Amino acid sequence: MPNRTVRTILTLSLVVGGLAGCREAGPPVRVRAPNQMPFRADAGLLSAGAEPVVAPGVSFDTFGADVTPTFIPIVVGVRNDLDEHVLLVRKEIVLRASDGTESRPVSWRALRNEYKDDLGLAPLFGEAAMADERERNQDRFVQWEAMELDEQRTIEGGGRGGGGFVFFRREKIGAPPHELVLRVQKLKSSDAVEITIEVPNIPAEE
Repeated sequence: MPNRTVRTILTLSLVVGGLAGCREAGPPVRVRAPNQMPFRADAGLLSAGAEPVVAPGVSFDTFGADVTPTFIPIVVGVRNDLDEHVLLVRKEIVLRASDGTESRPVSWRALRNEYKDDLGLAPLFGEAAMADERERNQDRFVQWEAMELDEQRTIEGGGRGGGGFVFFRREKIGAPPHELVLRVQKLKSSDAVEITIEVPNIPAEE
C-alpha cells in the first residue's frame, strides 16, 4: 500500500464542512447536494445522488489504497424537502445489475480485513518501516469508518440532507449497467419511498 494520506476530494462529491445546498449538523463525511452529483434521481420532494469510485487513481486519492479490484465504493447523498423526517437504512440499499443480480452493502470492516496485512514495500526496508506502515494503515481504517454511511440515518425535512459511502463486493454486483435503489422511510406517515438512480459507469468484473 503506497504512503498516501487518505483525503476526501471534491471531484468525488465529498466536501469538508457542509452539504452544499442543504443544512445538516455534524456527520463525519458530508456530500454535495444530489443535483450536483453525476447520477441522481427524484421522488417527489426527496432527491438522491450517487457517484461510484471506479478509477484506481481516484480510489488511491480517496482511501489511500486501490480498493477497486475487490470493492466498489459509492458515495450517496439524500436531500429531504418534505415537512417530516425520513430514515435511510444502509442495509436496505440495493445495487441492481442488468442481469437481475442484487447486491447489498458490506461494512467498512470488510475493506479493513482485506487490506490490514498490506504493507506495500515496507518489508524491504525493515521493521521500523513496517511499523510506520501499520500505523498509517490504522489511520486509514479510522478514515474509512468515518466515511461510511451510518447504519441508520435520520434526515430531517426542510432541505436537510445526509450521506456517505456504501461499499459493495465487486464479485457480487453482476453485469452492467446498474441501478442503485435507496429505500427511504417517512417517519410521520410511515410510507416508504424508493429512489432508483441509474449508475452506468460501473465496469464489469475482469
